[in-house]
Amino acid sequence: MASTARDDGDGPRPSPPRRPRHRLRRALLIVAAVVVTLAAAAVALFVWGANPPEQATVEEARERFSPGSSTPSTQVVDRAPPPQGIYRFVGSGTEDTSFPPVEELQGPEMPVTITWTDPGCFTQRIDYNTNHWQEWHLCLTDDALTEHGGSTFQRRDYTVIQVDSRSTFVCDPPAVVLRWDAAAGDRTEASCVGTTDVLDGSTTSAGTNTLVGQEDVRVGDEVVPAHHVRGERTLRGDQQSGEESWDTWFAVDTGMIVRSRRAVSVRTDTPFATVDYDETSEWTLQDLRPVG
Repeated sequence: MASTARDDGDGPRPSPPRRPRHRLRRALLIVAAVVVTLAAAAVALFVWGANPPEQATVEEARERFSPGSSTPSTQVVDRAPPPQGIYRFVGSGTEDTSFPPVEELQGPEMPVTITWTDPGCFTQRIDYNTNHWQEWHLCLTDDALTEHGGSTFQRRDYTVIQVDSRSTFVCDPPAVVLRWDAAAGDRTEASCVGTTDVLDGSTTSAGTNTLVGQEDVRVGDEVVPAHHVRGERTLRGDQQSGEESWDTWFAVDTGMIVRSRRAVSVRTDTPFATVDYDETSEWTLQDLRPVG
């Protein structure tokens, strides 16, 4: 027998809403929450202003440091990863975000942490300030210095709202930074794919590494022979596009970055606005021995 709607005297009860409407409403609520949150951040910036980052310190890096369990392994063609620890770097830089509009400064102290990972490999992390750090995963092989990926963390503090983001890039296969037998002008290709915890999709960073030549970098009272490499990258993704260029000096005997100069320009499309981000920075090692 066919069923009929129940009538309690006030007419038949309405049928429950269909599931797709729940999904649509939930999706709209999520988008609305994102827009409201970011709008609140803009209002907070206007009313209270942004909390600027502080200078990163060696003491903070030392408290966070945890030595890697790996060993540097057998030296590769008279090379081995740098000793683990905290190194003192000094530099300067600026970070400009278009929405909500804010400019933050880097340095002058920029502690660097070296941690051994796999045999012959190490991670080099630099703290530009208390809101921004970046790390690279580098390996010494018989033939070359290679990059396996890296991560970047940034925070924007609008007093009542903090916006954190972390991006992770993987280079598969590993990108050749430079070959040990390369001559000035030699070029290698590089391509790494990244994701971030605040956006859907991925971004590809692709371009070239060109060996400018071997140059000396002054570190305190010492002179360090280094490979000067120039990188050019184009960033393309589902919601991001941009350009990155850098000049970096890698110590001949360890592969450690002892000096770097970089510029980044990225445009991100979001549901509420297009956000432009521009960054410039420069930093140099001050002491060959770790200070922590």
